[in-house]
Amino acid sequence: MSTRPTQTATSRPLPALAPAAALALAAALALGACGEAPPSDPRADEVVRTVQSFAAADGPRACDLLTDAALARLYGGRTACLARSRGFEPGEVKVESVEIAESGTRASAEARSVGGSQRFAVVVQLVAPPGCRAPCPEARWRIDSIKPA
Repeated sequence: MSTRPTQTATSRPLPALAPAAALALAAALALGACGEAPPSDPRADEVVRTVQSFAAADGPRACDLLTDAALARLYGGRTACLARSRGFEPGEVKVESVEIAESGTRASAEARSVGGSQRFAVVVQLVAPPGCRAPCPEARWRIDSIKPA
């Protein structure tokens, strides 16, 4: 299912690739598309809120919104993310689309920097707490990867 969110939010730089790519990448992680209808699928709306919350985070909250795999790839783990989170700065981006995978546990979003031409592909994964079996009502969407598009 593809949908175009209407929310706009601030974003903070994500160190994922190289320093310059990480800054550009993080600057492009939040949501909104001008004048379009909100997502019709509640899961897409949850993905939008997750990405928006991550983008707006300028401290340790950002680390909570990443999968364990993303924490390891981007920062070398949660401890390093928490240490670096003091330097996270907000930026503004728009999410142009959200697509939920058929499995219902992964989604992809296309985002671009506001006032810029940087585009990013964001993958979000539904993560359940340990011991919670599917369908798990406590499962939450977490960002698994961010790459230049």
